[in-house]
Formats: sequence, structure tokens, C-alpha cells
Amino acid sequence: MESLFEPSDMTDAILVVEGKKLHVNKALLSYHSDYFKNLFSGNTRKKEFPIGGVTYTLFSTLLSFVHSKPIVPDESSIYSLLMLADQFLIPAAKRHIELILISSIPRNEKLAQYAFQYRLNELTEIMLKQFYQQRDHKVFTNVRRSDWFKKLPDKDQVEVMLMYLKIVRARA
Repeated sequence: MESLFEPSDMTDAILVVEGKKLHVNKALLSYHSDYFKNLFSGNTRKKEFPIGGVTYTLFSTLLSFVHSKPIVPDESSIYSLLMLADQFLIPAAKRHIELILISSIPRNEKLAQYAFQYRLNELTEIMLKQFYQQRDHKVFTNVRRSDWFKKLPDKDQVEVMLMYLKIVRARA
């Protein structure tokens, strides 16, 4: 992990997390994240940027998702990484995490919550198809009635319901 963020002729900024330095390329991060685009714009002379409220391990793993050799996260950190990808506005990291979730984590109501909440559309569709294939309308009904689902914007609730109806119609 350390070698990925060592100084090189390709790095031009330093992110400081928990007192540790991550040497990064401003253009690469700005391309992948509006958060970093805003952070770096107007700060052409500034070299070090403190990042608070996150652990070094999680943050470096998150940033690795936009590199050619991403760090493989452990299962216990995957939801935290998803929240950070959303917080730091890194869609490529969200997609990377979505693919991990699709391929390796047992599908349950908690996973459905994250799929819906973070707009992981492919995972959402897979979850809805699974609910239908298992004839597990009770699980889907429980999801619809859950507090977290009710807190989703109406537009998102409608979108999920329409996705589910399309699956039902396609299978009927």
C-alpha cells in the first residue's frame, strides 16, 4: 500500500491523513473526483492538503481504486469504502465497490439498502431479480416497508419499484 503513494515524478501533491503522507497526482484525482477538482483548483502553489475524518488505511484503499493496481479491501471495510466513495465523489471507486459486492458478498436486505441508497444500479437490478426468482416477495415487501427505504427520495423509491415491476413483467 505504501509504495502506491510514494513520491515520484508523476506526483504533484500530498494528501495528509492521520499524519501519513500520500503522494498523488492532482490531474488524476481531479479527473475522477469533483471533490478533488474543487480542492486542487485555486491551490496551484499549495503542495500538502490535510484530509480529516478518515483513516489512512481506508482512504488509501479508496484512492487506489483509480490506479492500475487497486488494493483489495477486506469484507469488513467494504461498506465504509462505499460511504467514502460517495463522500469524496469518486464514481469509479463506487463502481469498483459495486463489482466487488456483486461478485462476493452474500445478498441480503442490508446489501439491498446500500445498493438502493448509493444508486448501484447493476447491483440493485441483481438484488431485485434475486428477490423475484426466489419468489421472495415477502423480503421485497419488508424492504419497501423499512425505515431506510422510506427515507429515500420519492423519485428513487419509484425508480426501484419500476425496476421491480419490469422484472416481474419480463418473467410473466
